[in-house]
Amino acid sequence: MNIRQQDDLTVKLGEEISPIDLFVNDDDAAIEFEGLPEGMVGVADSRTISGVPTEPGTYEITVTAFNQFEVEETMSFSITVEETE
Repeated sequence: MNIRQQDDLTVKLGEEISPIDLFVNDDDAAIEFEGLPEGMVGVADSRTISGVPTEPGTYEITVTAFNQFEVEETMSFSITVEETE
């Protein structure tokens, strides 16, 4: 089981981001998200991250996928939320 690596992102505070699609090559794997900025959510069923970030900063996101055989895979990337000018 693999999770495709997501590039680091820079987004603007208070602006809705386009959904980030995550690819996991096991359709039955469960997905968990950690470290998301305030205002953003990870949706396991659609394997996406979306929302409107409400706090500036740099966030280290960890996505974990695991299957019924207890195989686990993690992938990390960062989202930097910049204040708008």
